[in-house]
Amino acid sequence: MEKSGVDEDDILESARIIHGMEKIEDIKYAILERDEAFPTIPSSPSKS
Repeated sequence: MEKSGVDEDDILESARIIHGMEKIEDIKYAILERDEAFPTIPSSPSKS
């Protein structure tokens, strides 16, 4: 993450906007893509 200039807050912000996740513990994986998007995979299924 250091090399890309991304930090935990950037990942959490993206997860919050896209999935409504509030805690970093809710994220199982976050993948940095070329367009600097952060697709995230929840650590457990959504309760919707």
